[in-house]
Parts: sequence; structure tokens; C-alpha cells
Amino acid sequence: MAGRICVAIAALLFAALFGFFYILNSRGVSPEELARRCAGARPAWQSYQEDLKGQIGAAPVAAWRGHPVEARFTDTEILVLFALEGKWVDYAAALPVLLRTPSGDVLTGVAEDKAGARRTYRFAMEEDSGRAAWIQLRYPHASERILPDAGGVWRRP
Repeated sequence: MAGRICVAIAALLFAALFGFFYILNSRGVSPEELARRCAGARPAWQSYQEDLKGQIGAAPVAAWRGHPVEARFTDTEILVLFALEGKWVDYAAALPVLLRTPSGDVLTGVAEDKAGARRTYRFAMEEDSGRAAWIQLRYPHASERILPDAGGVWRRP
């Protein structure tokens, strides 16, 4: 009889603790904390998705929806315009986006010019590298190769 009581008490404690941690974690991350985490995140190319989840949080990263819609290539920079969807349209925070050049250099974009559901990322190129023939972008949930036209512009078809 005492064994059953102990098992019942242990099960009740487990359920209470599970409920407590569920409530605690379901509150989400404040916009200020999200901005701080995004600004401090330093994901690596090889482990990008896992690094984002570990440095920013799995739930905010899972909620991110978007894709590049335009890119402009020059000798000194590449500007990539993203269309955002869902919760992230309202956030000032910007998840890190990575770019890899044909030479293997990996650059982190500087997020700027947020206008509604659009956000521009600026990637500064090495001064003597010339205009890249293509780039590989890595952003939440995807990786995409982009090839500009002769004028240095790419647009999503």
C-alpha cells in the first residue's frame, strides 16, 4: 500500500513539474530578448540551422518564414532583399543570414532597411574580389544558389 502511495505521489510531482516547465517555456521570447539573441548570434556555415536554434531558440527559428526575392551584385557589396511572412514581419530583430562566394568566403549579412514584410541584408565584399559570378545563401530552413544576370541583378521568377 505504501508503495502505491509513493508511486502516486511521484507521478503527481512529475505531472506538476512538467506542467510548470511547459507554462514557463510557452511564454515565448520577448521582442527585446529576441533582438539581443539575433544580434549576438554567430552561426557557422556547416552547422547553421543547429547554431541558430541553440543561439536564438528553436521556437523563434521554427516560426521564421521568408525567402529572397531580389539580389543586386556590385564589386563591393551584394544586397539581398527578403520577403518575410508570419510573426517575423512585426519583429525588429533580424535572424543572421549567411552568404558563401565562389572563392569559399563566408559572409554574415548586415540587416537593414526593413520596410513592412521586406528586409534587406547587405554583404560587404573584399575590395579586390570583383563581382561574384554566383552566391550561395543560407537562411532559416533553406540554402539557395543565386546567379545574377549580366547587369548584376537576380529576381525570383
